[in-house]
Amino acid sequence: MQTVKASALDRLQDLLAQGERKAAYRYALDERLWAHAMIIASSIDKDAWKEVVNEFIRSELNSQGVADATVPGRRDTTAPCTGREPLKVAYSLYSGQGAASSACIV
Repeated sequence: MQTVKASALDRLQDLLAQGERKAAYRYALDERLWAHAMIIASSIDKDAWKEVVNEFIRSELNSQGVADATVPGRRDTTAPCTGREPLKVAYSLYSGQGAASSACIV
C-alpha cells in the first residue's frame, strides 16, 4: 500500500483551489497518485482520462514484477509480456482505446 505524502495532497489541493485541474492531474501523474489523477482527469475530458489510464497501464502492468538490475528499486519497462495482458486489454477497452493499444507484442 502506497502512503500519500501530506505535501503532495497540499500541492493537489492548491492547484485545484486555483482552478488548475490540468496541472493537478499532471502533478498526480508525476507522483503516481493514480486514484487522484483518475478522478481529476475524469472531470477534464476523455483525452486526459485516456492519458492517465495509459500511464497507469505502462507503470503498473507492463513491468509487473520485473526488476531492472541496473537501478535498485526500478522496474524494467521494456518487458513486452508480463502475463497481465488481459488486464491491460480490459483497462484499455474501459478507457475507450480499444484492445490493440495494450496488446502484448511478441
